[in-house]
Amino acid sequence: MALIAFAADAAGQQPDRRVALVIGNSDYQYIPRLSNPTNDAALMASTLQSLGFSLIGGSSQKDLDKPALDRAVQAFGQAAEGATVALFYYAGHGVQVKGSNYLVPITANPTKETDVDFQMVDMGLVLRQLESAGAKLNVIILDACRNNPFGGRGLRSTSAGLAQMQAPEGTLIAYATQPGNVAQDGAGGNSPFTAALAETLKQPGLDIFRVFNAVGVEVKRSTGGHQQPWIASSPIDGYFYFNPSAPAPATVLATNAPSEPLKVKTLTESEMRNAFFGNTLTGGNPNGSSWDVYISPNGSAHIRGKGPNGNLMDDTGFVTIESNSWCNTWKRIGRGEKNCTFIERHGDKFVNKNIEGTVNSSYIVRQGNPDNL
Repeated sequence: MALIAFAADAAGQQPDRRVALVIGNSDYQYIPRLSNPTNDAALMASTLQSLGFSLIGGSSQKDLDKPALDRAVQAFGQAAEGATVALFYYAGHGVQVKGSNYLVPITANPTKETDVDFQMVDMGLVLRQLESAGAKLNVIILDACRNNPFGGRGLRSTSAGLAQMQAPEGTLIAYATQPGNVAQDGAGGNSPFTAALAETLKQPGLDIFRVFNAVGVEVKRSTGGHQQPWIASSPIDGYFYFNPSAPAPATVLATNAPSEPLKVKTLTESEMRNAFFGNTLTGGNPNGSSWDVYISPNGSAHIRGKGPNGNLMDDTGFVTIESNSWCNTWKRIGRGEKNCTFIERHGDKFVNKNIEGTVNSSYIVRQGNPDNL
């Protein structure tokens, strides 16, 4: 079994308990059959078992009708109570109806919108089960963003792909593609998303955010840019490694300047992403503001700080790192900000300068690993 993964448990206070429910629905009776979900579920089940997860039912759950799917979700919620990690994986048809996401059992055959509540499983039910169970970390993986199988049935409120869901506290939700988009089932034995995920999960020393960032990069490459996985996450307390056999240690960079001269390096767009995403940054501005920001691989920024007058700032936005012919750009869409800046590395410190060379802010990586730069 893979050993402890949360930073808070690194001292060996207690072993972690990992629980997973893995479902693959392929053999649909009234809508188009899918070739790969049962294969995807089998691959995920074996991968998770090799990483120390206990599976509901002892293996992947395949081709479930509505009663069986309900029972599996209920058993998962019970098993997840007090777990370190509770992971839910679903491959198969999924639909978005009036902004809510539904998993489609193999016997679903709705002819009107009101049938959906009785014939499908609302993802809200899974979220409520996890919220009640109180696991330390919840992970939801949905390889279910395929085309709408009910498009010709007059279910007017169904939409392509899945809707983005709000991640409850301590939860990461991973989608096979961006919300509202359609994912590929795959021409081989597995979907592009699950194939990349199963391979990446086994890599040692990757924390959970780096895992899904690496999966996204690989899926985008393998599909020629047609499919881009997406995650939604609330702040997660600690660090989790699926395979911590060679864990990446937290790196705390000193704030004091070293005695020897520093080599200044202007970061490329790729280097900026590697340095910032999945890390916790601590910084300050010349006007006296100070802040602490965690940037997840999908760009979600959770910001805590104090203004120059000591007033607390609490903000969540989205960060994109862009580039053009004359500067790198740090853009926080949540507040509509866009600063055209150069990001320079001065030894252990990162400095944000505008085009005139004025320092806008400087910051260190308090937790994470920027040493690959």
